[in-house]
Amino acid sequence: MSKKGFFNFLKGWLSISEEEKGTVQKAKKTNTVSGTGNKGRSERKQHIATAEMEDYAVKSFESMLQLAGFEGKVRGKKRENHKIFLEVYDTGDDAGRIIGKGGSTLESFQTLLRHFIIRKYSTPVRIMIDAADYRSKRFLQLKDKALKAAEEVKATGDELELDPMNSAERRSIHLLFENDSTIKSFSEGDGNTRKVVLARR
Repeated sequence: MSKKGFFNFLKGWLSISEEEKGTVQKAKKTNTVSGTGNKGRSERKQHIATAEMEDYAVKSFESMLQLAGFEGKVRGKKRENHKIFLEVYDTGDDAGRIIGKGGSTLESFQTLLRHFIIRKYSTPVRIMIDAADYRSKRFLQLKDKALKAAEEVKATGDELELDPMNSAERRSIHLLFENDSTIKSFSEGDGNTRKVVLARR
């Protein structure tokens, strides 16, 4: 399938009418509700991912892969509250291209699918895509680097920045040190350059 066909596909999906723009904005606004009286605090309204949304995400993603000229089939792995987990399989030699450097292509696909679902269902659910078991391998690599960095922080007392990560990866590192008695973690930076910093408690 030609690149032109893929971009025309995206153009069709992402050309949102004025009415649909209002629907998307409404979905974003209803994603938060007023808090319990504490100034500046709010609690997120829980949006549940449905089987219909999962099926729609699978079919949309399969169309994207086909139009991009990638091999691969898509299946839903599980739904968890407001998250939909998808898996790409039978990728042939295209697994690396589907994943992208540091998972960048997977992240892009996730962002597109999330907006497709917001557009269709007015529900801001999260999409998590895996291919060739990339997510678990990536987590093990990040965990190993973070634990080695933590040992260095303990020895020197200096704060240490880890490499930039996406929000899910940063969350996994924060959870790793959540109950650690000697090391604490926090995030610094913006967008794609946001990093986890390790420091002594």
